[in-house]
Amino acid sequence: GDIMTVFEFSLSHMPYVTEWYVPVDDLMKIYVELYGTTRLPREVIVDCTLLLFAERFGEKLAIDKLYPDYAAKSPYLVDQLTDYFLGGLDDMAVWTQNVWREAIHMLDKGTDPSPRLQEALYLAEKRQEKHLLMKQEKQQKRLNAANQQSPDAVYSISNSYAKLGWSMAVADLDGDGNEDVVIGAPGYRYLKTPQAGAVFVVYGTDDGLPSKDLDLEHSADVSLPGLEYVNSRFGSSVAVLDINKDGVLDIAAGAPSAGSSTLTYQGAVFVYYGVGKRTFSLNMTVQCPYHYCNLGRTLTTADLNGDGFADLLMGSPFSGHSGDQRGIVSALLSDKKYRGYHAMITMDQLYWTATGSQNYSWFGHSLFTYAMGDGMSLVFISEPTLRKCEMQNCSFSQKDTQSIGQLNVFSTTKGKPLTLDKQFAGSVEFESFGASAAVGKPYPDGSVVLAVAATGEDVAGSVADIGTTFVQTGSVTLLNLTNLRQPPLAVFSGDRRFSRFGSKMLFADLNGDGYDDLLIGAPLRTDDVTEEIHAGEEGAAYVFFGGKTFPKGTEATSKCADFTFIKPCPGQSASAELVFGEDRARFGSGFAAVRSKTKVDVLVTALHSSRLARLSGAIAVYSFHHG
Repeated sequence: GDIMTVFEFSLSHMPYVTEWYVPVDDLMKIYVELYGTTRLPREVIVDCTLLLFAERFGEKLAIDKLYPDYAAKSPYLVDQLTDYFLGGLDDMAVWTQNVWREAIHMLDKGTDPSPRLQEALYLAEKRQEKHLLMKQEKQQKRLNAANQQSPDAVYSISNSYAKLGWSMAVADLDGDGNEDVVIGAPGYRYLKTPQAGAVFVVYGTDDGLPSKDLDLEHSADVSLPGLEYVNSRFGSSVAVLDINKDGVLDIAAGAPSAGSSTLTYQGAVFVYYGVGKRTFSLNMTVQCPYHYCNLGRTLTTADLNGDGFADLLMGSPFSGHSGDQRGIVSALLSDKKYRGYHAMITMDQLYWTATGSQNYSWFGHSLFTYAMGDGMSLVFISEPTLRKCEMQNCSFSQKDTQSIGQLNVFSTTKGKPLTLDKQFAGSVEFESFGASAAVGKPYPDGSVVLAVAATGEDVAGSVADIGTTFVQTGSVTLLNLTNLRQPPLAVFSGDRRFSRFGSKMLFADLNGDGYDDLLIGAPLRTDDVTEEIHAGEEGAAYVFFGGKTFPKGTEATSKCADFTFIKPCPGQSASAELVFGEDRARFGSGFAAVRSKTKVDVLVTALHSSRLARLSGAIAVYSFHHG
């Protein structure tokens, strides 16, 4: 964990030598008071603290050089070190605060079991950033290629660890003919409620989204605060639909860690009804009764019963309802009966549920839907950690092939029940095939194309014309969804190890030519191939324009210029490379395309950006004008 942390996060706030102080004499007095004698000699305290200091000094100086060795052993630490709901860094940070609150109370009030005062000292204040040692990550200077595009605006937030842009949803909320964007910030904190979460809405106009830098904490058109549940992570997922069929769009937001204070982590989904112009009111709560259900980790919408209204699909990839962390996906139909009161929905009232096929397969880790036409809807559900079993009964074996991944495709036509239609599985360990997916029409023949990512796949390439393997780089395979017997239409590959190429994708017509364009993110990409000169995980985002020039073949990202140092070269092969330029920002962690009457604004998340506050997150806005 220390190795991953030092590589992934800036420790610039921790000096190498200066500003360290150990209160040895005070510690001696405390031990004397506890034990009534000098049970712990002074020299032992000094020796132990010096040893700890030496270890920390060594970690800060060079331990990150071991990152490739540990990252290659399993994608788990790379992907879940911070975000895992039970014991990840974020979760442990909350519990550290909880324990300190209790310790301070006991120091002030003793350990008498009398009712505890709610006014006990608390260590955080909403706007204490000015009292902290803050340092923005360096902006990298690099040669600009002809196809590189810088942001027209950046939306940020002055709330540390907010994770702005973790989730985004797009819809025309106010009915003006221009799309608006709903943005989740599940790490947003309030006084006494770390990681309660928040949701922000920015409205578009005929000229698109605001083309100036914004601090959404002050400039968002609508703010929906988390319900002050500690560590509920409200805003981990967002979706827009008319759940009560009143003609006004509503906002659904997931809080998958609701219940963490009692160690149940049951999760919840909250639906805010549209009740007027740019006004929303909480009128529905969907709850899960199972421990570690994490309801609301993922959300999406689709018309499942053919009535013309989108319905709500909710993913709970860590749910143990039918087995340890198999995951579950549930559907709630839109209905007029939800008008006029606060609806409390339980799992037994849901229209449809499906569970994962294996323990720890994380069914529902990502959700995506696509309307095929003629009343047919497709629902894509990932199982990124599905393993290939050695034993016939699929009990655990050391010979299992771990995390090959699987993408499950369900379909419904004109209101018929959802049925499992197709399954696409990986074959190589840690491949995580199907971790994300997107559907569009990028080719002139109008074929419906499925893009499937294998975010942990090894990629063969070269550095200075010397063959090498980029470990767990990631690739994206394009399949003809209407003719799956056809060989893959194209294969796109990343160019840096552990970059998670393809972990986020989006098809959208950006330039108004009638063809869908493909956006691919590689949020963990490190531009410096040596991983020595610059900090890592700046991230990357690529745009491939649809039409006659849209790539085909198994080497779609290998169209490299002469004397190219590193191959594949997705940056050169792309129609446009979107750049952000901040160290450790994890740029490319999310995409949204917001259409107006004059242009399309592409929003790209830099989840770990420290632009306004440490690891607060940021969203870069790139404008593509029609025609």
